[in-house]
Amino acid sequence: MLKRSFPVTLLAFCVLSLTVWNAIRFGTALTQWTALAEFATPPGPLYIAATGLFWTLAGAALTFGVWLGRKWARPLTGLVGIGYTVYYWLDRLLSPHGLYRSNWPWAAVFSLFWLIFIISIISLPENHTSFEKERQNERESQNSETA
Repeated sequence: MLKRSFPVTLLAFCVLSLTVWNAIRFGTALTQWTALAEFATPPGPLYIAATGLFWTLAGAALTFGVWLGRKWARPLTGLVGIGYTVYYWLDRLLSPHGLYRSNWPWAAVFSLFWLIFIISIISLPENHTSFEKERQNERESQNSETA
């Protein structure tokens, strides 16, 4: 049975939450396309749907990898975390809505916390074993086959 540390489990649930959020964003863009095209300001429903779909697919793959302790999930978590933060800030800064810019100190603190959280989880040695279960299970099955 796969044992993962509590921080890695928490990370998996955080990634899953963002994945669900972006899936809702994607689904809402599709179902409300006409209203968004008519009443929303640029960039419009295509941008909302495309970014929602992209982050849903990336998040689903990452959730799967982190939950199952895949070795590739550790470096990908860092890349996706940094990428999502950059996307978030570009989306905020390029948005025509001034309201998004009004709470920038809170958003900056939260973004910094998010990045520290991700990097610390994937960097701490005690969490490395959560991402090496795949390799350990392969070794154990190879040893049992050769014995």
